[in-house]
Amino acid sequence: MPADLTPVARTIPDTIEVSGLGRTKLYELINRGELPVVVVDGRTLILDQDLRECLARRRQYRGAGKNGADLAPTLPPEPSAPSPAPHRRTSARRR
Repeated sequence: MPADLTPVARTIPDTIEVSGLGRTKLYELINRGELPVVVVDGRTLILDQDLRECLARRRQYRGAGKNGADLAPTLPPEPSAPSPAPHRRTSARRR
């Protein structure tokens, strides 16, 4: 294969090597449906694009808490509808 061509899909062992994931974690992601596979003639392949998307969805930022929220980029808040005015009692006290 020429050096300038990158594979479109990889076998399980090749995916483990290039991703840095362990075999158990890779199969976990597959079994949970987070990482789709393609089976051709009994050979299980993982598309590079699917691997990249799966890892991007699970991205965490260094120095952040467990869910990565501390340093993750934040989106501006969505505009919300104006809140209704608080209800005020206008009549005289009831006895």
